[in-house]
Amino acid sequence: MKSRISILASLLLAVLVSFSVQISKLNSETVVASTSNFETVSAKYCLQTEPKISKSKAFGTPNFTAKITTEQPWQSSGLLIGSLRNQKRGDCYAAKLRMSPGFENSRIFFVAKLKSDAGLVHSAGKSAIDFIQARFLKAIRGVTPDAAGLVAGLSVGDTSRLSSEVIDKFKLLSLTHLTAVSGTNCAIVLGMVWLVLPKIRFGRLVVTRWPRLALAGVTLMAYESLVGFQPSVLRAGAMTFAVLLAKTLGRKVQATSALTVAVLVLLIVDPWLLFDYGFLLSVLACIGILIVAPSLAAWLRPKLCWLPSWVVLAASVSLSAQLLCFPVLLLLQPGFSTYSVLANLLAEPFVAPITVIGISAVVVAQISLPLAQVLTFTASLFAQPILWISDWLSEFPFVTGYWPSGAGGIALAVALAASLLGLARLKSGITRNLAVATSIGVFAVISAFSSVEGFRAATWAN
Repeated sequence: MKSRISILASLLLAVLVSFSVQISKLNSETVVASTSNFETVSAKYCLQTEPKISKSKAFGTPNFTAKITTEQPWQSSGLLIGSLRNQKRGDCYAAKLRMSPGFENSRIFFVAKLKSDAGLVHSAGKSAIDFIQARFLKAIRGVTPDAAGLVAGLSVGDTSRLSSEVIDKFKLLSLTHLTAVSGTNCAIVLGMVWLVLPKIRFGRLVVTRWPRLALAGVTLMAYESLVGFQPSVLRAGAMTFAVLLAKTLGRKVQATSALTVAVLVLLIVDPWLLFDYGFLLSVLACIGILIVAPSLAAWLRPKLCWLPSWVVLAASVSLSAQLLCFPVLLLLQPGFSTYSVLANLLAEPFVAPITVIGISAVVVAQISLPLAQVLTFTASLFAQPILWISDWLSEFPFVTGYWPSGAGGIALAVALAASLLGLARLKSGITRNLAVATSIGVFAVISAFSSVEGFRAATWAN
């Protein structure tokens, strides 16, 4: 126990040291002075993301935005705005930039406006990952365009083929994690490799445990490179690799311990992940699944004995993840998705087949496009029911439930999440009773607010 506490304390200290070192390097006094005075500087910068079109326009000309890192006149990272249509991720340019302050709690330490033509300094060219992804996207086929787009999103994280209508419906039903690669996809890919490798034989030679772990690690890095190192994938990859490392060493490891170590190691590398919504949602969902879901399923199973056990467990997993993520979700959109648990329960069985077939198509596309087209079309047959589910449930009444806005609403959501964690971890005593009372109190407050809002709406309608 003492050794675990020592390791945890050391990792926390390392996170703090990493944050202070990086903040002093990337947000130095020179950067602060330049952005505060809105200086125009001659800079050399490299694009970290593909330029995206901005909603705002200057004199009818659409602006683009992209995250960049600067090498001159100082080393930092920020956001660039301007005519970036012909600029590409990975390439480096030289131009004059007008600096302004960046965002708090973010790796964006400045916002720069492009004030001159940009000259290409260095071209990264197309990488092997770009070629692999392009071949796969060329092979995308589907029963409908949106079904094909969903296959691309779940396989390699490309959401450009999904219509805005589908994305809006997924937001209403808390299905947005299905529009792109998530931690579940990463776990499926690593699981496939981990289970298949022992079956491979080269004559009398078999893949032993350390080569098996090394190949799993290489697969993890390749997959994360393919989908773009998204925060949820980073969390899932680090956590899964920690579990596989423990198994290779012949040690038992709790999933919660693996999650803790994975999160702290990632924060040492990039402390600003702590302020990333995608990362927070991934971690909170995982905590809900690991801690709350088993207790919730055990409590629900006797009360829902007429349902199959796997249905109760699946519903518990979905509900636990949603409730733990709820405080962060309130920062992104008001209210709560009334049918999110039902939507996820119905859609989740189709995710694994899409992921397995989609990743297989990524590999096959490098050899045979026609065969890859057959695979992506087959995957779209599993994607289409998810679209039907979203069409069906999004037409239900009261698809968005009421929840108080502002700090008070977030505080209530945090209290509810904390009380659920308390109920899951505590077996008896005053503290457990307090957690029960807190849960009941939150639901009572929300019911009262909902009644008042409903009365106001009815009064205005009349």
